Amino acid sequence: MPFKSTLAKSAGKLFGVFRERDLSLRGYNQQSREIILNITATGGTKNTSVGDGYIYHVFEQTAVGSPNSTTFQITDGNNTVEVLVIGGGGGSGSMPSGSNPSPPTGRNGGNPGGGGGGAAVGPVGILGPGTYPLTVGAGGKGRGATSPGPPAYSPSNTFGTAGEAGGTSVFNGVIQATGGAGGLAAATAPLPGSRASGGTGTGGVTNGTGGYGGYGVVPGSPGQGVGEDGQNGTNAAGGGAGGSDMQPVATGGDGTTSLLGPYGAGGGGGGARDEGGQPASGGAGGSGMFAGGRGGGLGSDALDGSGPATSKGLGGQNANFPPGGSRSNNGGGGGAYGGGGGGLSDMANNSTKSVSGSGGGGLVVVRYAV
Repeated sequence: MPFKSTLAKSAGKLFGVFRERDLSLRGYNQQSREIILNITATGGTKNTSVGDGYIYHVFEQTAVGSPNSTTFQITDGNNTVEVLVIGGGGGSGSMPSGSNPSPPTGRNGGNPGGGGGGAAVGPVGILGPGTYPLTVGAGGKGRGATSPGPPAYSPSNTFGTAGEAGGTSVFNGVIQATGGAGGLAAATAPLPGSRASGGTGTGGVTNGTGGYGGYGVVPGSPGQGVGEDGQNGTNAAGGGAGGSDMQPVATGGDGTTSLLGPYGAGGGGGGARDEGGQPASGGAGGSGMFAGGRGGGLGSDALDGSGPATSKGLGGQNANFPPGGSRSNNGGGGGAYGGGGGGLSDMANNSTKSVSGSGGGGLVVVRYAV
């Protein structure tokens, strides 16, 4: 056996240095161990007030519909790091603007909702000093009479267009969650075929799937029917509801409230409801860390999803996309984080001014022990 001085042994214990290798030819093993020291880190919004023994770094999209590619930096220390990623919610699409009685048309009917963002959560290893890249996926934009509207939206209207898919959120290339699919430009028969799929998570201990966006109602004549509720997310965000025409409302799917400490996924936006020029209210948004926004109807316009201003999904209401239409048949916005947008209804009879809901922005959360 090789000689090792008392001083060397003491140094080894002090610095926690010993290595493990399979040295079967010699008949014994050597072991390896990393020192665990408190981490000092920067990046995102640092939350030290949760009170559960962890520090959290929270990364969100930079603006409505804008992804955020940035870094998490460890300047000192070496410890286990856990990460939550949630993809952006899909926006709901818009039927055409025409009023012909047969498809393609924007008369009657309702648009399918957008899919909820997937999620993944788990440890990503013992990390030390270094720079770790990450991206927060953006929420997908809703479609319709989007001009005028916020700067992130097209300067022109987007009739007859599928909703924008939510973006993928990823940390250091090892754990990621895709965004929800955008809702179709119009519901198609058979109706279940027009659902927008939810995103999926990979690389985590828990990998969640976002709820699908509910199907809508095929426009045309008669074009009346019930939109489908958005599906609840499975350890992920809820899907947006489809729009309804002359029938009961559809509600957004629920997101998983807590996935890593206090952070979780958002609910889907509620679907709009047209009631033939009579007062109506759209469907409620799904619950979650932040709830989805209500869908609109005459006298009760749509609402944004709940959550931080840069991460909530926008509803299609007058406040965001003036003038909003005479019947306010606009979809509700997805809740932060990752909720799918709710579908609009009856474009032609809403003065060709309906707008579907947008998806909630994605999320990356990094935590380590105090």
